[in-house]
Amino acid sequence: LEQKEIENISKIINDKLDNNNQQRKIYASMDPIDIINDLIEICRKVCQSYTSFRKISHALDIISKDPMLRNIFQIAICHGNLEMPDQTIQSKQSSNKNQCNTSKKIYFNSSDSSDNDIELKTKPKIKPSEPVITHPNDNEILQAFKEQIGPLKMITFNLLSRIEQRLCEKFKVTHFQELGHDTFTNYIAQNEQLLFPIDIKFKFSSSECNDNKKTFIVLFEDLEQFILQILDRSTDQPYIEQVICYHYQIESFEQLGYGSFRSIFNSIKQNKKSQNTSIHYECILLDEIPILKQTLNKTSKSFLQDVEQQALHAINQCHLLGNLHFDTQWNLRFRSLLGNLKTFLLRHSIPILEIDHITFLKLSSNSTLDLFKESLYNYDSILTSGHIVSILVQYGSLNNAPLSLLSNIVHTFFLTTTLDNRLYNFLIHIFLRIPFLLLSFIIERIFLQPLIKLEGSQMKIREILWKTIDKQDSNMIMRFIQLGQQLGFTEWSMDKIKIDTSIKIIQQEKHLPVSVSNLVTSSLVSKVEQTFSTNNNAYDLIERIRREKFGIGLNLSNESQYLTDQLKSLVGRSLERLSKELYNSDMHFVLELIQNADDNQYDNKPSLVFVIDSNSINIYNNEIGFQENNIQALCDIGKSTKGKHKQGYIGQKGIGFKSVFTVCDRPEIYSNGYQICFDASNGSIGYILPNWIQNENKDVEYSNWRTRICLPLKSENEMQKHKSRSLTESFNDIHPSLLLFLNRLRSITIHNRLTNSKQIYERIDISDTSIVEIRCEQIIEKWFIIKKQLNIPEEIKANFDDVVEATEIALAFPLHEVNNNGEIILTKQDVYAYLPLRTFGFTFIIQADFEVPSSRQDILSDSIWNQFLLNEIPFVFLSSLDAFYQEQSSLPIDPLRLFLYFLPNETSIYSNNLFTPICRTILRLLRSCRFLPVINDNNLHMPNECVLINDLTIKEIITPELLYNHLNLYYLKDDLYEHEKQLYELGVHRLGHNELIDFIKQMFTSEIIIENKSILSKWFCCLYRCLNELSLIDEQKVLKHIQSLKIFPLKHYQEFISLDHINQIIFFPSKNIQLPILIEHDLMIINEELWLNLEENSIERIQIQTLLERLGIQRVTHRAICEQHIYPIFENEKLWKEKSSEVLIAYVMYIFDLWLKQNHYIDMSRLKSIVQLLTNDNFKSPIHNSIYFTPKYNSPYDLLRDFNGYKWILISDKYIPENSSLNYRKKLHEFFSELSISNFLFPINNSTYEQFNSSI
Repeated sequence: LEQKEIENISKIINDKLDNNNQQRKIYASMDPIDIINDLIEICRKVCQSYTSFRKISHALDIISKDPMLRNIFQIAICHGNLEMPDQTIQSKQSSNKNQCNTSKKIYFNSSDSSDNDIELKTKPKIKPSEPVITHPNDNEILQAFKEQIGPLKMITFNLLSRIEQRLCEKFKVTHFQELGHDTFTNYIAQNEQLLFPIDIKFKFSSSECNDNKKTFIVLFEDLEQFILQILDRSTDQPYIEQVICYHYQIESFEQLGYGSFRSIFNSIKQNKKSQNTSIHYECILLDEIPILKQTLNKTSKSFLQDVEQQALHAINQCHLLGNLHFDTQWNLRFRSLLGNLKTFLLRHSIPILEIDHITFLKLSSNSTLDLFKESLYNYDSILTSGHIVSILVQYGSLNNAPLSLLSNIVHTFFLTTTLDNRLYNFLIHIFLRIPFLLLSFIIERIFLQPLIKLEGSQMKIREILWKTIDKQDSNMIMRFIQLGQQLGFTEWSMDKIKIDTSIKIIQQEKHLPVSVSNLVTSSLVSKVEQTFSTNNNAYDLIERIRREKFGIGLNLSNESQYLTDQLKSLVGRSLERLSKELYNSDMHFVLELIQNADDNQYDNKPSLVFVIDSNSINIYNNEIGFQENNIQALCDIGKSTKGKHKQGYIGQKGIGFKSVFTVCDRPEIYSNGYQICFDASNGSIGYILPNWIQNENKDVEYSNWRTRICLPLKSENEMQKHKSRSLTESFNDIHPSLLLFLNRLRSITIHNRLTNSKQIYERIDISDTSIVEIRCEQIIEKWFIIKKQLNIPEEIKANFDDVVEATEIALAFPLHEVNNNGEIILTKQDVYAYLPLRTFGFTFIIQADFEVPSSRQDILSDSIWNQFLLNEIPFVFLSSLDAFYQEQSSLPIDPLRLFLYFLPNETSIYSNNLFTPICRTILRLLRSCRFLPVINDNNLHMPNECVLINDLTIKEIITPELLYNHLNLYYLKDDLYEHEKQLYELGVHRLGHNELIDFIKQMFTSEIIIENKSILSKWFCCLYRCLNELSLIDEQKVLKHIQSLKIFPLKHYQEFISLDHINQIIFFPSKNIQLPILIEHDLMIINEELWLNLEENSIERIQIQTLLERLGIQRVTHRAICEQHIYPIFENEKLWKEKSSEVLIAYVMYIFDLWLKQNHYIDMSRLKSIVQLLTNDNFKSPIHNSIYFTPKYNSPYDLLRDFNGYKWILISDKYIPENSSLNYRKKLHEFFSELSISNFLFPINNSTYEQFNSSI
């Protein structure tokens, strides 16, 4: 890892542990797994790259899988520090120094490379006098290069140049050399084997080779076999020709490409070959095809009109996307009379989508987005698929189609429907009807991506779709297998068909709570009741319990005594099991005693006090005192005084008090006249066997308290033997927040006489609000409590013996952790079952009457009751938003922002299959809620109707009005940017390149005005930033798409153009090169108004020009004008003839001016071979015609005057500027002489000489 990252992580963890020593205590009480999860969250925030985070999480994962490592790690965190010993540092520095002196190679870390060391070329050593500049290391540059080249299969010079640009942008340098390497090309040459995959190809030219080979519809061998077979049945040539046309679905035989039918037929007949007996033809099996015979006869006009009406009716009856060839049986019913189906459809203007030369799918010319929506909500797969394809066809290409809008419509539909089997069946039938190639391009963006936002996983969607398809429908199976191959979905394959999906593995895990029936039979009880009468006196009650439940002091028969002993033995074994469970699970006896106190009855402020002495713990409670039923419950297992709990069902009753045996062997109870103890030295039965205490030693300070529980502590050795925690650790479990959900207790005091300290936790309910304050000394915690009463469904009630009518779920949000001043960091809170269990990653407390195991470390996963509660939690959370708004005056920040801070997500929840679905359900429900405020509309909106964007330039381009008109979306209010992660997860849109392109396309369908140019400049800036987030392959696709848009303004042109529909180079304007007016007007030059409103060297101006360069627009140079504009025009007769004489003259004079300046790139030999010069006989080529100077070019001859009998071709004087100097004309003469213009005749052949001679 980078040293900086290590230091940051160490600092954060050390600060957390050292600044608050309480954190070490909390970590000491936590499960090691939870500590590891907490540290992973810290590292996730600190690590600057995924690679670093992956290394740390991998190391912590190794620790988490080994019990011994987990325990050592917990000890290290709680009692150690993260400072490296000085000796180790010195050793490491020494090692590094030696390594630097001896090593000349740089190796990658083995975790990021292959098993073998990978060598990079050694960088040049930096001289001591040179300043040391911090550069990315070789590994970072290599990884950055591989990220760019990864998805590419072919490399071009343009792509390499783009990769160099991206690396410079990533590492914030202007030139690649600044990274400490040589030039980019030298770096590639030196490290070629490391940088490029083996299978990558280099392409040096963008031009594709044209394959001029002739292709045929049918192989000649196939045609030959067809004719050979039909010859055995018929020799009627016209009929055979019709059958061939019918079979191969062509209009005439000549379309096969082999010439006339007669010549081919006679050739095959004469050279008759043997027939292939493995292939047979349906139409040949018939003696004749009536419709073909009928065609050969002359038919009346009225008959043909009737057939045409029948064909139109058959087409109208076809469903959208129906194959018209197949559905109308065109070949059999109509083709022989009405001809080719495609021709017929064109004649009647019937819209179709042609898949291949014989597959025409019916479309609708009237499809609209509203019709598409209607068919979606009606679950009509035929109309839905037909309308969406028709809409796409209306826009001409997928690049132009409003894919974002279609995806949004589908997403909204999903939000308003149930994600059930019906929906997936509906989607499957849509996928079956949409043409395969088109489907493979749109399925993810329009259908799967909206589903992923709701279901949370593409893998899950794939599995559901695969399970839903009809395995008996071969067409359905093949369509999905083909889609799987096209999209790379390995779940959709033939191998999956072979798996027996009917096998289900059912695992059941039974939790058997400990319970004990009465210890004596009904006959024995009857006998006891006859012997002893009931006595309400406390002492008498204890003695009665000892006699009735344990048979102590009874004179029983041998049979009764045997039965009593057997039942005692049964109880003993159960208590022994409970004892082991208590010691091994660490029951948090303090929390259990608090819960017991909360169940008591009070006539004043309910309070509880723990007094800690060196040898004992005393618990004081101001309740009304123990009653008989309380004593009875303590002397039993699985029995509780709670009965039908007001808040619902509570599991594992009657064992809470037994947790005191983790620290005490002889707990004592003094309350309401009862003075009893339970003694573990009596064996396992001692847990529930009461013993009377004669004298009570009272504490004067707390003598007025009605109930006292005294716990004489075990020795330290004994506590360690049973793996019990220290006394201090046990009281660490008392967090002030536990008072939030206790029903009665309002005050807990911990009086530690060993440290002479007293902590008082007090709960105060703020009147007329949902806010509860928890106070401890100077600390005040504020919690916002949401509660919801739940009626218990009948199917849940049926699972319990107790009659439970209702229960309550509560959520507590820590307002004291939220403020308006700076960053808000929320801590992970516990899940409660009246007392804290443990944290699962939520930043608010969840309180519910969960069924928990004896250890109280988790909740029972297979409990129907717990599943019922878990399913209700998302709805309680959603109700908190309304509650926040109702009491917003009491909140520290805006209600919606507060709500979003506490919004959970799956990544923040620790791995647990019970609570992860809660996050998914909350997100799914919120996606269909209207709760987000937007700009320019007072109504609240669903997330998928909103856009969150922090780029002000985009907002300037796409105003709220334009955003709604073109994309049917709204901007969220600005104060929600800090919650962008949560909002994007809810389905709020980002405006990426797709949306920007969709917008600009729709905007430019209207009339173009000057203002568009300023919008375009901002649009190009935004697009530039979007493209940098894409892979090189995706960037190339987007650039190609942009080239097709008619959005490029040219200088001296009124209309905007698209780059892919012109064959001429487009240039940037240049202030450094002054061009003749005619040349400037003739060139296609991008209109500099695109960036004139931007500062000279502003980032925005550079971004626009860089993007335009990537699109193929070139910088103006004299060489580029000559070689890429003027020369190609002269080489193309059609092009130069389209130019005016003035422009052609301007071309030559422009080149002459460059020639005068001795520009060596002027290729005069090439120019001479292509140039067209104006003469007295129009434009002529000097290599095909003899052209001569006139006297104005300082020629000594006046050929027209002296030899007027000859038809001279003289160069025009228009190349000579007015008032030109003699020297200028001499230079002009010299220039044209190099183009083969001469002063006098040079005889070329005899005819020329004879013509000249005769003229003399």
